[in-house]
Amino acid sequence: MVDEHAVEQAASEQQRDEAPDQGELVERSDERARLQFTPEQQREIDRIIAERLDRERRRREQEAQRAAQRAREEMLAQQQEWQRLAEERAARIAELEQQVARVHELEAQVERYRELLQRHVTAQLKTAPRVIRDALQRLDPLEQFQFLIEHADELRPPAAVPPTPEGGQAPRLTDEERRRRAVSVRDLW
Repeated sequence: MVDEHAVEQAASEQQRDEAPDQGELVERSDERARLQFTPEQQREIDRIIAERLDRERRRREQEAQRAAQRAREEMLAQQQEWQRLAEERAARIAELEQQVARVHELEAQVERYRELLQRHVTAQLKTAPRVIRDALQRLDPLEQFQFLIEHADELRPPAAVPPTPEGGQAPRLTDEERRRRAVSVRDLW
């Protein structure tokens, strides 16, 4: 027969070995106190945690739905309502096939938009300096487009100097215009 007192003593020794030392707890709390996040970092951490919690919630909901569906299917199977079960599954398959077709349509539409956006960005980049073209090649077309919109004024080539009228020659005046513009020495005194 196993001595109960010996078993309890061994369990408590194991817990003491696994439990962190009091000094370790103080050290850990000091480390946490020293950690300071900027507001941007804290928002990013909060966003990441919220996304993770949302994913976990959705996963649990999906598991609950699957479990309910399995339980329902087992109940129907036990009642030998195979026909009803088959009809429900056929309806679900048809619904999923419609969703898949819609997803394919949307993917094709997204690809068309992406190609159009890429053509537009390529046309805009033709006038940009080579350094900027090389730098933007590393970005996604949407990011390239956003950059081009934000910096359109800086990237636009300078306006050309308008040509001088009559090829740079002085305008030809008629004799009457010359007489009107002429200044006599008497007018200056």
